[in-house]
Amino acid sequence: MLNQDLNQMLRLLNQKPIAYQRIYAQITKSLTAGLLLSQVVYWWYACKETEFYKTDRSFAEELFMGNSEFRNAKKFYKI
Repeated sequence: MLNQDLNQMLRLLNQKPIAYQRIYAQITKSLTAGLLLSQVVYWWYACKETEFYKTDRSFAEELFMGNSEFRNAKKFYKI
């Protein structure tokens, strides 16, 4: 019973994965900056390579980053 409950809980939690492209961390030399860049690139292609609008807060919440963690990640490039 416990294994079934755990399995069901994990299945429910795994609904919206965020793809992480390791190459972006290698480019930025930072795991958090690479994660942010990976997500920016994802949204760029999801919006058919056109401008899109997302706030810093939206990105930070989506990636579960704190304010200072997000600001530091953002320093690696201009978005």
